[in-house]
Amino acid sequence: APFTEWREPPAAGPEDDVICDRNPGDDWRLLGNVVSERQLRRMLVKVEWRDCGSGAREARIRVRLIRTVRGSEQELCSEDIFGACGRETDRLGRNSYVPAERAFESADQLIDLSKAQDTLRFEYLVGSGDGQL
Repeated sequence: APFTEWREPPAAGPEDDVICDRNPGDDWRLLGNVVSERQLRRMLVKVEWRDCGSGAREARIRVRLIRTVRGSEQELCSEDIFGACGRETDRLGRNSYVPAERAFESADQLIDLSKAQDTLRFEYLVGSGDGQL
């Protein structure tokens, strides 16, 4: 069923989406699509991600607002959700997962332009260097 309101996520388990992409590239790769049942009022996006820890920090996640008009997809806006992937290490110097979250409100273009049946297309970028997501 299409997602229409925020709910507390279940505890992490095997059903969670996990991406481990070690293939460098400057192409945006699909994470998933969400079709809204009605106009959005707000949206919370959360992630835990880890950079490989070497080279430039290039990994990113974006969301594109897509509307289908007469069978043709039109991008209304695109938003880099978190900026470049954070990089942290634990006390042993190992790269650790970094939590990030962003709330979109009615003043944000993504929410303001949305209508029922629009698609939110989530995509990620690994980058061309040594980074990985």
